[in-house]
Amino acid sequence: MTPAGLPLGVLKARFEAPVPKAERSGDAVPEERKSARWIEGLRDCADLARELGPGRLVCVMDREADDFRLFEEQRARPEVDVLVRVKGRRRVAGREHRGKPPMRLQGVLVEEERTPEGAAPIRWLLLTTLAADTPEACRRIVGYYARRWRIEDWHRILKSGCTVEELANRSADRLARAAAVNLVVAWRIFLMTLLGRDQPDLPCDVLFSELETRVLKAFAAQHGIRPPDTLAAAVLVVARIGGHIHRPRGPPPGTKVVWRGTTTLAGMCIGYRLAMEPRQ
Repeated sequence: MTPAGLPLGVLKARFEAPVPKAERSGDAVPEERKSARWIEGLRDCADLARELGPGRLVCVMDREADDFRLFEEQRARPEVDVLVRVKGRRRVAGREHRGKPPMRLQGVLVEEERTPEGAAPIRWLLLTTLAADTPEACRRIVGYYARRWRIEDWHRILKSGCTVEELANRSADRLARAAAVNLVVAWRIFLMTLLGRDQPDLPCDVLFSELETRVLKAFAAQHGIRPPDTLAAAVLVVARIGGHIHRPRGPPPGTKVVWRGTTTLAGMCIGYRLAMEPRQ
């Protein structure tokens, strides 16, 4: 995603199932640990950074990634920065990782001053390879970490919108293929929802095909809705199809109604195409 939080796509997905306890080995190698997934993700981002050229990628990770080996991996791949929330207390001297060169990281401590009644105050300690030597840089780093919740929003769309957990494929390969399609669909729903808010004046064909635009205009004409001549207007019509009740001062449509509208729109496009085709 962009620094502003606009989702640009899904880089990679990994499908796996937990190993039954009876089959687990007591001396599992480090690459089999959960932290190895974060290292693998860092490597994928480094490969992407080399393809993209100018610019910097920042891997934003939660507490599960707080591991010395991750930062050590970044030292070998400096084209990508890392930003990790600290998991707990740590020793920085003594026997821990003896024989390895020391590592310099920047720390940013975030503490909530005005906490809602009954809630625990937020307290984040963030470790990063980014420069944190000015207040502006620290605020930017905190903003980056605050965007981590975008992945939770994407998962929510995947589960509650695409209902990926209800797939009934009978083989792992078919289940993986079906889930992979839904990963992209969930991203597109997320992008459509946010892009319609952030860049409302973009043309419809940024995200909608010519057929989809024609169907949306036909639906709008039948229901007395403004013709969708911009991306924001098209997303609003999709949301109206999904059950959104538009109010001038109400909140913008969310991902749930956009998902329902997109699903219905797909069926409407099939029917529209069939109706337009000449009869044999």
